[in-house]
Amino acid sequence: MKIIIRIICNILLTSLAFGQSVYWEPEIPVPGGYLTIYYNVIEGTLDDNTNPVYIHIGHSGWIGCENNQICDYAMTYEPGLDNGWWSYVYEIPEEAETIDFVFTDLLDNWDNNGGIGIDWHISLNYYWTPFNPGPNNEIDIVLNNVTFGGSIIWAVNDGNGFDMPIFSYWSEGSTEVSNLPWQLNYVGSWV
Repeated sequence: MKIIIRIICNILLTSLAFGQSVYWEPEIPVPGGYLTIYYNVIEGTLDDNTNPVYIHIGHSGWIGCENNQICDYAMTYEPGLDNGWWSYVYEIPEEAETIDFVFTDLLDNWDNNGGIGIDWHISLNYYWTPFNPGPNNEIDIVLNNVTFGGSIIWAVNDGNGFDMPIFSYWSEGSTEVSNLPWQLNYVGSWV
């Protein structure tokens, strides 16, 4: 059986036109390090007056959040960043493969990536630079801890779901694929 690893990369051009509700530093986190996650309650889907904001965070498929473990942590208000920004510093476990998180007010209101239900998942096994590429940027994709060959699938969100980029944006050596046996679970998912 041939194992194919596919990386789904998505550029949300709408994030350039509208406000940004989440970002993190460093852009490329590593196991054993620290990650600061920032959330803007005004740009996100929680009520603008939410105080405090809580982050619901785990790793590697929500490890740390199972069996009623506490994984909701109060964030710190950051008035120096502009109106509505909150932050949380997360110590990344050495064994982590992804960091999984959403935001809540603990009153059963959630921001799971703008209300589209795909949560936030930061992979620690692969990344691309620049992190927020623009049109016509070259992108370097780095895969860590990969022992199998595979294919990289580049898709864009055209507002109606994920599709192939227009032909003029294909890089040299690209080939068209059709009838793929995959379904996108979340941006950056391995399938």
